[in-house]
Amino acid sequence: MRMSRILTAVVAIALAGLTPFAVASTASGAVAAHARPVAHAAPARLPRRAMHDKVVTLSRHKLVFKGRVDPGHGPVIIEKKNCRHGCRWNRVAKVSTDSDSRWHVRIYAPRHGEWFYRGYVNKYGGYAKSWTGVWRTYTI
Repeated sequence: MRMSRILTAVVAIALAGLTPFAVASTASGAVAAHARPVAHAAPARLPRRAMHDKVVTLSRHKLVFKGRVDPGHGPVIIEKKNCRHGCRWNRVAKVSTDSDSRWHVRIYAPRHGEWFYRGYVNKYGGYAKSWTGVWRTYTI
C-alpha cells in the first residue's frame, strides 16, 4: 500500500514537470491556462579565471595592486573610479603578465576621500571575462 502511494507521487511529480501548460489564477479568482515556451538547452557558461589579487603596501606612500591569472596569461586591464556610487570606471592601465602569469601595477590614494580600483582579463581561450575584487584606497 505504501509503495503504491510513493510510486503514484513520483509519477505525479514527473508528469507535473513535463506538462506544457501552467495553471495560474487571475485577480477575479478564475483559472486560466498559459502555454510555456519549450525550453531549449541553454549554452554552457564559460568558466572564469581566478585572479588571486591583492593590494600590498610597499612603504608609507606606495601601494601596489598585484595578482596572478590562473589559468593562463594575458593583459590585465586596471580601472579606477573616484566615488562609491554614480560615477564611471575609467581605464588607467593595461598590464602584461610575466612568464608565471603574475601582474602588478602601482596605484595611488587620494589626499581626501577614496578611490576604487579593479581589474579584469577579457574573454579568450574558452574562459569568460574574469574580474578581480574591488579595492578601496584612502589616506589616513
